[in-house]
Amino acid sequence: MWEKIVAICRLLAWVIGVACAGLAAGAVAWAACEDIALWQTTRVLGQGRISGDVAYHPDGIHLAVGSSVGIVIWNAETGEVESTLLGHRGPVLAVAWSPDGTYLASGAADLTAKIWDVATGMTLFTLAGHTGSVLSLAWSPDGAQVATGAADGLIRLWDATTGARLLTLRRHPYGVLSLAWSPDGTQIASGGAYPDSTLRLWDAVTGMPLAILGGHLASINAVVWSPDGTRIASGGSQADNMVHIWDVATGQLLRSINNFNVQSLAWSPDSQQVAIAAGDRVIRIYTAATGQFVRQFGGHALAAHTISWSPDGAQIASGSVDQTVRVWVVATGALQRTLTGHGDSVLAMQWSPDGTQIASGATDRTVKIYETATGRLLRTLTGHNGFVFGVAWSPDGTRIASAGGSGGGSFDASVRIWEAATGAPVRTLSGHGNSVFSVAWSPDGTRIASGSLDQTVRIWDANSGAPLRTLNGHQGLVWPVAWSPDSAQVASGGTDRTVRLWNAGDGTPVRTLNGHSDLVFSVAWSPDGTRIASGSIDTDVIVWEAASGTRQQTLSGHAGSVRSVAWSSDGSQLASGSDYPDNAIKLWDVATGALIRTMNGHFSDVLSVGWFPNACVLASGSWDGTVRLWGRAE
Repeated sequence: MWEKIVAICRLLAWVIGVACAGLAAGAVAWAACEDIALWQTTRVLGQGRISGDVAYHPDGIHLAVGSSVGIVIWNAETGEVESTLLGHRGPVLAVAWSPDGTYLASGAADLTAKIWDVATGMTLFTLAGHTGSVLSLAWSPDGAQVATGAADGLIRLWDATTGARLLTLRRHPYGVLSLAWSPDGTQIASGGAYPDSTLRLWDAVTGMPLAILGGHLASINAVVWSPDGTRIASGGSQADNMVHIWDVATGQLLRSINNFNVQSLAWSPDSQQVAIAAGDRVIRIYTAATGQFVRQFGGHALAAHTISWSPDGAQIASGSVDQTVRVWVVATGALQRTLTGHGDSVLAMQWSPDGTQIASGATDRTVKIYETATGRLLRTLTGHNGFVFGVAWSPDGTRIASAGGSGGGSFDASVRIWEAATGAPVRTLSGHGNSVFSVAWSPDGTRIASGSLDQTVRIWDANSGAPLRTLNGHQGLVWPVAWSPDSAQVASGGTDRTVRLWNAGDGTPVRTLNGHSDLVFSVAWSPDGTRIASGSIDTDVIVWEAASGTRQQTLSGHAGSVRSVAWSSDGSQLASGSDYPDNAIKLWDVATGALIRTMNGHFSDVLSVGWFPNACVLASGSWDGTVRLWGRAE
C-alpha cells in the first residue's frame, strides 16, 4: 500500500512520465535479435541533470559539471559540450581538477570516487571503500593525493598515481559535506552535516585532528581555504545562513556574513573577496576583510548550489537546480553565457521514421532533436509553457507533434506541431481543458490523437488542426494513446485501470479491456494490429487479443511501475521500461512470456522506450535527463 501511495503522490505532485509510441508499423526487413545478451548502452544523448559541483579548469576555459549520468566537460567560451565522462553508476556529486588540469577526480552516489584522464576520457582509478555517497573531494596542491569525504562520516586520502588508500581520518559523526586542502598541503579542512555542524582541521600527513571549530547551527555545505592560506571560509545551510571567516593560525572567528541558505563558496584568486551561492537563486560577492557587499548576480530560476571562480578572477561560473550553468563577468555582473543541455527529466522520446534522429520532450519545456549516429543535438523546439509529456513524428518524418502539460508552476494544455527540419512552429491545437499527457500520429498521417487530464481523448485533423472527435468514457485522466496500424482504431489507458478501444472514424467505443489493478501508463499495438500491450503501475505488462479483448499473456518481473512498452518490428518481442526501484528495461519473448534480458543503466525512472525501425537497437528516455541507445557494441 505504501508503494502505491508513493507512486500516486509522485504522479500527482510531479506529473511525470508518458509512454513513447512505437514505430513498428510498416516494418519490412526484420531479423530477430539473437545477440541481446551482448547488448549495452551504445550512446547517451543529453547531459543529464546537474547533480554536483561546477569546477573551472586551470586554463580558465573549461568547466567540469557533475550530472546524473557522469561528468560533462564544457567549453565556457563557446558554450559547447566537449566530452562526457561516463562510468559512475549514480549521480556525480563532486568534481575537482588536478592542479595541472590533466586529471579530474569525481565522487558519486555509487559510493566511489574516480580519477580520470580527461584527454582520453578513460578512468584511471576507482577509489572504493566508503560506505556512503562520496559528497566531497579535494586534490593536494602538488597533485599527488586526493581526499574524499562521504556520508559515512569518513575522510580518506588516496595516492593519485596508484589509486592506493593512504589514510583514513576519523571522524565526523555524520556526513562530510565539504573538503579543502590548505595551499601548502599540510592541512585539510572539512565541514560536517547537521547535527555535527563543525568545521574540523586535520594534519594531512598523519591524519590526526588539529582543531574543531564550532559556530554553525546547521550543515556546513561549503569549506574553502583562501589562496594565501591564512583564512578559511565556511558556509551554513538553511537555519544557519551564515558565512564564517576564520583565522587558520589561531582558530579565531574573524567575521560573519549573514546570507540565505549558503550552498557554495569561492575565494577570489587574490584572497580579497568571497563569492556565495545561495538558495535564493542569487550569487553575491563580499569583501573578506570587512564583510562589505560588493555585487550580486541574479538570473537563475532556482537555487544556485555550486560556484567556481575562474583562475584569472575575471569570471564566476554557477550551477543551479534550474539545470543551467551560468558564466558571469565579475567586474560588471553581466551574464556572459548560459550552458544548457536537456538538463531536466526526459518524459518522452521517439525515433524518426528513418531512424536517423530522436525527438525527446522534457520537464525543461522543450523538445530536442538529436542525431542518433553522433549524439549531436540538432535543434531545440521552444514554445510550450509547461512540461512536454509526449512527442510523435509524422509518418513521413517532416513534422513533430508534442503534448504539453502543466508543470514547473505554469499551465499548458496544448498539442503543438513543428517542422522537423527547421524547428519552426506550424500550429497549436487547443481544446483540452487540462494537461495533455500523450500524443500519437495516425499511421496514414492524416490525424493526431491526444490524451489528457480532462479525461478525454481528442482526435485532430493533422493538416488543418481542426478538432474532429472528442472521445468520452474514461473515469479519470487519460495517460497513453496509440493508433492501430490501419488507422481505424485508437487505444487509450488511464487511472480507471482500463484500456479502451475506440472507432477513430465516428468516435464510438469498441471495447474495454479490464485486467490491470491500477493506473495504465502505456499502450502499444503490435505491428500486425492483432494484439495490444499495456503497462501499469501494478508492475505488469499485459498482452491482449485486440479483436476479442482476451488476455493472452501477463508479463511479470518489474519491481516498479511499467511506464512504457514497445513492440519489435516483427512483433515477437516486447520492451518495457519501469520506474523506481527498478529503473530498468526488460525484453520479453511474447510467444512464451519469457524474460529475455534486463538492462540497467538509467539512474532514475525509465519513462519511454522505442525500437529503432527494423533493427536491433532500442532507445530509452529517463527522469535522469538522458536518452540512451542500446544494442550490441561494435
